[in-house]
Amino acid sequence: MRRFSFSSLKRSRTHNEEVPAPVVEEPPTTPTSSRPRRLSSCVGALALHGTVFDLSEALVASKRVGHFWPPSEKCSKVTYLEMRSHVLSDKLLVLMRNVLRFYYHRCSPTTEHASDIERHATWCVGACMAAIYARMRVLHSVHHGNPAKYNDRPLFAADGLLPTPLAVMVQTLGFLHPSLLPQDKFFLPDIVGEDPLDNQLAPPGFDYEMYADHTIPNLRHIGIDFCMVDNSADSLAGSYWLTLEAMKDEDGPNYILRERVPHVLYQHADVLVRALLLSTDARPANGGGADAIDTDTQEGQQTDALLLDYSVIDCRYGVFAQYLKPSISVASFCALAGTEI
Repeated sequence: MRRFSFSSLKRSRTHNEEVPAPVVEEPPTTPTSSRPRRLSSCVGALALHGTVFDLSEALVASKRVGHFWPPSEKCSKVTYLEMRSHVLSDKLLVLMRNVLRFYYHRCSPTTEHASDIERHATWCVGACMAAIYARMRVLHSVHHGNPAKYNDRPLFAADGLLPTPLAVMVQTLGFLHPSLLPQDKFFLPDIVGEDPLDNQLAPPGFDYEMYADHTIPNLRHIGIDFCMVDNSADSLAGSYWLTLEAMKDEDGPNYILRERVPHVLYQHADVLVRALLLSTDARPANGGGADAIDTDTQEGQQTDALLLDYSVIDCRYGVFAQYLKPSISVASFCALAGTEI
């Protein structure tokens, strides 16, 4: 009896014999011209087709495609978003007191830092107000607002530093030209005060060098980062956080943020910047977390109608944020600073 082996099978084949390839039957094909195309594929082809892209880009580049107002309906004057300087500084002072309580408590929970908190909070607000004045000076000069109001030399250094969240707030104060309003409008933030000299904004006796030598090192030591504000001519566009109108919730102490321009113009980060000015004068609870701030004390609380007159925008849309606790101001500061709570 012979045993089957692959070697005997190989020897049985002739030298020139080839193993036939397996035959694979292909399914019958339908001619391309007779295949119906789905609408989605047609739309995709239109969007990606080279000639369509080239023509549409050329039309945009030549300013024949876009969003335009007829000449008779174009905005002829600036609408000022006037923030009251004393209300703004009060809100910033409340914010920085709460923020420094949180940071100091996190670093050394058993030590009392009341005098340090008050001193550094005051200097931070002075620096922030001086930085806002410097921002307004450039902004109104470039965009033909009220440059005569900002003639004084800024007290804030050109390369000055602010806590990062405050720098973000100042940097995003800029000109606004929303394209989706019923009428063409051009908005420019402005600062108003009870006295013309108040437009320098920083409190009397503010000295940037003292702030830089004492406050900045101390706050860096407890974990607060600092950065510069860019006031160059190509960085004067603002974000729309200032047009979010804060209103108290009817059912409690929480806030809602009402849209004064169309929803698509806002970014989620606008809520964090706007929330910096929702401060209440409240101390952190024993836990020290930003979510555990006691809101029984309402000292220093201001209505947002006193900060800014939103009627000049003359539009109202939906609600962009809701159920915001008063403690959101400290949580927003920490988020913008990159600090974990």
